Amino acid sequence: MTVSFDDQDRFIVGDISKQILDHQYIVLRELAVMAASPNMQAVEIGSWTGLSAVLIGEVIQRVNGNLYSIDWYKGSTDGAAHLKAATEVFDVPSIFRQNIEHFKLENTVQLWIKTSEEAAKEFKDRSLNFIFIDGDHTYEAVKKDINLWYPKLMKNGIICGHDYKHNNSAVCLAVDELLPGASNLEDIWWIRRMDD
Repeated sequence: MTVSFDDQDRFIVGDISKQILDHQYIVLRELAVMAASPNMQAVEIGSWTGLSAVLIGEVIQRVNGNLYSIDWYKGSTDGAAHLKAATEVFDVPSIFRQNIEHFKLENTVQLWIKTSEEAAKEFKDRSLNFIFIDGDHTYEAVKKDINLWYPKLMKNGIICGHDYKHNNSAVCLAVDELLPGASNLEDIWWIRRMDD
């Protein structure tokens, strides 16, 4: 089962703006395909109701890999107060799990309710093929996430993130400072690790 435009409503909680299955998500899926290899291991930071987890998970399932979706479900310091408010009204982790089950990805995608920093301690350096960062979008937080997770990326793996240009200079500054060779496609920044 593949996620489509008709599935969008299942990822919306309360009055939060509609998440559009647009070019950004096509790029995200293609980046996961570029990183795909047998038994691939992947992490996403910031999972919410699971749209990105489903898109990435569908790719990973085909190669018998695992996606670890990390979210602490307490909002962020970047002004996204609506996310925090929504978690006080809705059981967002349950919605995430329902979406994963709907798309038959429960054997591929695992939800870890913890901070990015807590989760990073669970992975060895150079153990991941793919990392997607879409958590707290402040300069400090993006920088911290890149510093925490880039060492976990294996050679030829891809690290990427959301909202590079979308009215968010903080993400741009952090990415440009730490990963000056990163590319930007449809608001998704990405780079392949080439060093030994």
